[in-house]
Amino acid sequence: MNDKTLTPPSWWIHSRESWKDLLCFFSADLISIQPNWHKLTIGQSNYNYRLTLPSKDVDTSYFIQVVNLDNQPLLPKVNQPPILQRLDQYPALKPWLVKCYINTHCVRVFKWVDAQCISPRSFDDRFLSSLTDFLIQLHSEKKSFNSTCKSPIIDITEHLKGYRQIALQKSPEDSKKIELCYQHAKTLSAEFVADRLCHNDLNLNNLLWDSHREKLTIIDWEYACYSDPMMDIAGLIVNCQLSKRQEEHLLANYLVKIYLEQIDLSISSKKLSNMKQLFQHISALWQLAHHPKI
Repeated sequence: MNDKTLTPPSWWIHSRESWKDLLCFFSADLISIQPNWHKLTIGQSNYNYRLTLPSKDVDTSYFIQVVNLDNQPLLPKVNQPPILQRLDQYPALKPWLVKCYINTHCVRVFKWVDAQCISPRSFDDRFLSSLTDFLIQLHSEKKSFNSTCKSPIIDITEHLKGYRQIALQKSPEDSKKIELCYQHAKTLSAEFVADRLCHNDLNLNNLLWDSHREKLTIIDWEYACYSDPMMDIAGLIVNCQLSKRQEEHLLANYLVKIYLEQIDLSISSKKLSNMKQLFQHISALWQLAHHPKI
């Protein structure tokens, strides 16, 4: 492989390193043709593409994420590498995961999933049942504080400090708003207990639903780590703008399955309300850190 092969084509807007990583899986001849690439929405941490390649009599598609390294400081501060590299530790989660072919600090390549992003009106009984099954399995993975944890754990105090610092740097004109938001979040975080495996970014774009097969797939695990399950559910409710009825239905399913499977999890309506507020304060800090005024 010569230096010319490693040089990205003129239309590639990302780093040379990201292109080099892709060549570890694809050949340059296959992926250098621009029309094969279809730009998807830009996420908080990644640039997303669908790459379609001819393969015998059918086309083969891949979901490719090129990491936005500028946003790395906004990821949760955890004490070990991202859990995306460690998900094979949890075989029970496999039904909801997408096969990953490449995972580097620059690029990730996944199998393409033929499913649609969910919408609030699609939160029907079938979808909520599948979503609850996923949440129960995810939150069943409990961290033992008496043993060495092999997966990352969020430090909510450092996480909030980091967001505050970046927000102040990017939007100094909003310093009073940032400080008020930070202090409220700091108070609410007293109830935060990072003892369960959580996705931490459950939103409409990350829930893929195949209604014909009734198959749910969860994507974008960059924020995943041991966190507070009530925060995970609070983020889901806020991000997806669930109605009161949908929220109550989700929580009822969650409670029933906890009881039936005898899982040591509890839900407090007061704590859930506080975690919703905490999530909203963190989101506000994120916006101030990510979208400074010009």
